[in-house]
Amino acid sequence: MTDLPSRSQNRPLVAVLVYPIATLIFSVVISLASAEIATRMILAPQMVPDAVSKESYLTKLKATAAAINARQLNRLLPVPEFASDQNIQHPFIGFIPRQGLNLPCGPSFPTFMCVSGARTPINSLGLYEKEFAKVPTSNTVRIGIVGGSVANLMVQTSRDLLTTTLQKSASLDGHAVEILNLAIPGFKQPQQTNLIVYLLTQGYHFDAIVNIAGLNEVYLSRHYNMKFGAAYSYPFIVHWYPSPPKVLSDQYSRTSEQLQETENNLALSVALSPTNSFLANLAFVRWIALSGIHYFENNLLKLQKDTVEHPIHMADKDHSYGAKTNDRCADPKCVEDRALLWLNGALMTDAILKIKGIRYFEILQPNHYTVPRSTLPVSDRNRLSDEFGWERSDMEAWTKIQNYIAEFSNAKTHVKAIDLSDPHKTFNNAKEGVLVDSCCHLNRVGYDALAIQVGSFISGNWDNFESR
Repeated sequence: MTDLPSRSQNRPLVAVLVYPIATLIFSVVISLASAEIATRMILAPQMVPDAVSKESYLTKLKATAAAINARQLNRLLPVPEFASDQNIQHPFIGFIPRQGLNLPCGPSFPTFMCVSGARTPINSLGLYEKEFAKVPTSNTVRIGIVGGSVANLMVQTSRDLLTTTLQKSASLDGHAVEILNLAIPGFKQPQQTNLIVYLLTQGYHFDAIVNIAGLNEVYLSRHYNMKFGAAYSYPFIVHWYPSPPKVLSDQYSRTSEQLQETENNLALSVALSPTNSFLANLAFVRWIALSGIHYFENNLLKLQKDTVEHPIHMADKDHSYGAKTNDRCADPKCVEDRALLWLNGALMTDAILKIKGIRYFEILQPNHYTVPRSTLPVSDRNRLSDEFGWERSDMEAWTKIQNYIAEFSNAKTHVKAIDLSDPHKTFNNAKEGVLVDSCCHLNRVGYDALAIQVGSFISGNWDNFESR
């Protein structure tokens, strides 16, 4: 006897699927509605933004994402991740960026600091500069700019303006002017002196050297090097420790991995947070997203706090020769010694360049922390922060350097030096402010103003080196 087909067997496949799919959709809708009602009824209103607060919710997401991407100079983690992967140790000058890197403004600069936006290659000498010959072309005046990040970015941003300012000088009339960027972020004396000697001994020719510095000798020496157990006279600790990788401590490796993982999770929670018109208006979805962000933010803050409270001290590391020389300072803050770091670097550089017949200009860089904040434009005032860590001992060391510069100006045989640290004088026409961070880095208006000041000082004193 042949079996008759059942009713289900006679139904088309589409009809068979419709019922379970409809059931599933109905269940999802009921679940979403239930979750939405429960969230609004159970959770406190401040934990669940209303639909009209969607703009505030989106602002929160954007602010968190921006905080992840921004790498401020005064970041709590003492050794940023670029310390070992974008810089290498140099046997004579401490550290240099890796050759071949081609990033906006070069390594070490986050996007908000890069005014030009142009990619800057690192040449074979480890400089933020194109390859250049040892001897300049005929009828060309070659000027090398040394210093740290401010000097570096000034050349990158305002090289043309600096060149034009110099060419207006009667002393340089009829000459081409070649400006070379020899400045490396984080450099401080005696690195500038060592770099100059390194280049001269290889046969590179210069008509003048300009050092734009001061802040790194005073601030980085204490706030970073001394704080984490390295000698104040050592290169900026962030750029050379922990490299090579074999000297990484277990503590740093673990903390670094945890921090990186936490930052990645935080970034992911922001990226996955709903922002479209439907999901962003669901209270329970917003609550889950913000809860995730809040959780990872707390983890990130805890890791940063632990890093500060339990810093990595280098005094016990075999490779950190001289780490305990801080004990030899006359005072625990090494005020006089930090100022002498700048002075002795200037004197030694001047003596070396005098032998070679090269003009030498010393510029004390702008420093907004040396004047009352209330006297600054609102924009600059808001950029400055107590968290940056500029303290009284820094101001004392800075004042000593200013006194040294005053002595230089009265000694005709010495380096030509000028104090441009007062922002009221250096940026007197920049009513809208010039700072882009809580440190010292500038916008285009600021770098242009600084370039004009530097160029005018050089051209005004070019003929005062007759003995050279």
